Amino acid sequence: MEKYRCPVCGRLTDQPVCPVCGWAEGQANAPHQLQPGTVLRGQYVIGRALGQGGYGITYLGWDRELERTVAIKEFFPNSMVTRDTDQGTGVQFFTANSQEQYTAGRERFLREARALAKFSSVPEIVGIHSCFEENHTAYMVMEYVKGSNLVLYTRNAGGRLSAEETLRILKPIMAALDQVHQAGIIHRDISPDNIILEPMGGAKLIDFGAARAVENPDADADMTRSTEAIVKQGFAPPGAVPQPGRHRPLVG
Repeated sequence: MEKYRCPVCGRLTDQPVCPVCGWAEGQANAPHQLQPGTVLRGQYVIGRALGQGGYGITYLGWDRELERTVAIKEFFPNSMVTRDTDQGTGVQFFTANSQEQYTAGRERFLREARALAKFSSVPEIVGIHSCFEENHTAYMVMEYVKGSNLVLYTRNAGGRLSAEETLRILKPIMAALDQVHQAGIIHRDISPDNIILEPMGGAKLIDFGAARAVENPDADADMTRSTEAIVKQGFAPPGAVPQPGRHRPLVG
């Protein structure tokens, strides 16, 4: 089959779907999501959207400078902002009253991305490559982790894992979380779909887009209210917010 150059990431391929950025001819993301081919910071090319939650959108991307596939998390709290990519790439506020809260959230998003970058040596935590502001919002460029999440892994195993298999997968994750908690950061979105099992057998916790830093005891009330709005029911119950050095389970 004749090779062609992918119009999104520029990679030569002979496959109908680009193996680097996931683009297929005629493919488009949702109107409020950045479209394939959008370039951020002159370096990162947006591919297809991998998923979206109430807090942000994650895209498959391509790093032009280092020539590697990345995951790009966009700060996009859908209760505060929207976007029509036919009109531009910048986010738009629903009301002026939400702008102050949004700005504070965006600053925390960037601050906590920088804090998480310190854990690049921990193999069970997704690596953070970069963070920056653009389009009136913020972005976190992360390691792209290949593999199957724990939801699919469990489903393929018949819907149930043995205690031994569960501990084999989760003990390294819990040890890594202990280090993150000691640094005063909580993930707030730990669930089977955010645990990736790599082809070589390792496990990695991804999607720190909803993470929060416990900066001082006075922040507890605001953080608890924010946690109630974001966490997945059944996996991070409201109030399960650990203090640094005083750990409480986040996995239900």
